[in-house]
Amino acid sequence: MPVPPRWAAGAGAVLALAAAVAACSNSNHISGQAAISPAAAVSEYLAEESHVDLAPTWIWPTSVGFPTAGPDGKPMLYQSGYGTTQADHYWYCSWETTLVSATTSPAVAKRARQELARVRQTHMYIADILPVDRPRFNKILDSAIHGRTRLMQRDVKLNCPKEPAAKTSSTAGQ
Repeated sequence: MPVPPRWAAGAGAVLALAAAVAACSNSNHISGQAAISPAAAVSEYLAEESHVDLAPTWIWPTSVGFPTAGPDGKPMLYQSGYGTTQADHYWYCSWETTLVSATTSPAVAKRARQELARVRQTHMYIADILPVDRPRFNKILDSAIHGRTRLMQRDVKLNCPKEPAAKTSSTAGQ
């Protein structure tokens, strides 16, 4: 069987890879941007929580943290915006999961489509989805907004938390 194009795994996989590559460094600069501490990334995450509303039944993790040391034991630094992107991704997953659920009411599905359309204004979309990957991401999003959720169902399965409401400690981005 031929290997599918590199983007076939879904937009979420692209985002996860970009976030993983950008997240890790032991210098004070990442790709020309100032790096931030794990605590600063958590602060970004918590700040973003106040700017977006999760889907019904979803709650923010009660505890957010990012690794403070890499596999080599050296201090971990993150690209500025990493925490914001992680919060945006959790928000996006909440609405993706809601939209593709067979039990979602028509009124909630309408709101989910409206919320998902806002993703293009998020840090996650602007800073972390590469221009070359945006057509695929947009195809998944636009198809779902117009009622064709097959691609989004796959994205949810591959890239979103299995449980919508984290009732105990959680580590974002892992």
